[in-house]
Amino acid sequence: MARRRKSNPLGLPARVYFKHGRFRFLDSGNRWHALGKEWDVAAKRQWAMVSSITPVAGTIGELLNDYIENFAKHRRSPRTYQDHHEEKKHLIPVFGSMKASDLRPTHVAQYLMKRGRTANTRANREAALLSSAYSYGMRIGFAGVEFNPCHGVRRNEEHARERCPERWEIEFVKGLATETIAAVADLVQLIADRGKDIFKIMLDDLTVEGIRVRQTKRGSKRLVEWSDELRASVERIKALKRPVKSLYLITNEQGQPYTRKGFSSMWSKLVRKAVALEMISEPFTFHDIRARAITDKEEAEGLRAARDFAGHKTTRQTEDYVRNRKFIRTKPTR
Repeated sequence: MARRRKSNPLGLPARVYFKHGRFRFLDSGNRWHALGKEWDVAAKRQWAMVSSITPVAGTIGELLNDYIENFAKHRRSPRTYQDHHEEKKHLIPVFGSMKASDLRPTHVAQYLMKRGRTANTRANREAALLSSAYSYGMRIGFAGVEFNPCHGVRRNEEHARERCPERWEIEFVKGLATETIAAVADLVQLIADRGKDIFKIMLDDLTVEGIRVRQTKRGSKRLVEWSDELRASVERIKALKRPVKSLYLITNEQGQPYTRKGFSSMWSKLVRKAVALEMISEPFTFHDIRARAITDKEEAEGLRAARDFAGHKTTRQTEDYVRNRKFIRTKPTR
């Protein structure tokens, strides 16, 4: 909750404070957003982008806020809710002050084209949020919203990731890593969990039968049964230095779970180092380790086993996931 100011000599807007050497904005969800070291034009522009405290009634800014806080917050996964907040940061500066009834398909198409030059996939996700907000606006009778201007607008073409690192490449990067990073990479290879989910595994999830895994993206629940290698991997993690007691299996020095973004960033630095040493030819992400594990499972036990292993709801999802990451074996004509 924002605290009452004792003084405000700079005339700062509501919820903007000077904290830890920077001006920061505290949003309604109690998340801090860094604006800059000086309260200058750039900081004010950043504030305008991330703040949406009291958007003008009937604007797209109000519609986005209404959809995210009154629908997505309760009907979508926590991950999707957080993603919407990030997507809104890019939509608000462009459309925030525009009347919701004035948006036309050409505006959406132009946004996709311009934003797509630097962030092709993110532009599609942001357009999807805008479309969902308009569909919601039609249902609740939001001011002036009578149709969805996003319908029929072609999204940017996306290309599925095909990088599936070889096991020796993963091992080489692990050799450059700290004990914690290497141990986590080992665990991902064994249970193929997403980064965000693996850091939510708690000590209570280690049962007699195996590890309980809950996926935030699709809501599936899995029990990964123990193997000798999996037990050894978990014991290795539990033996790491823990300066603060924690309920989580994998923690940072403060006893808190890592963030997916923070851990992925550390992994990417190691991969770039491996590329610079010319030990691997091209980079791969921390998430690509999951791709390797699921592909290995499909090759060893078949598509159905890979689907259950990945936590996908349909074999089509698994088929697309694996097909994009491995070569199809064929024989010559003679």
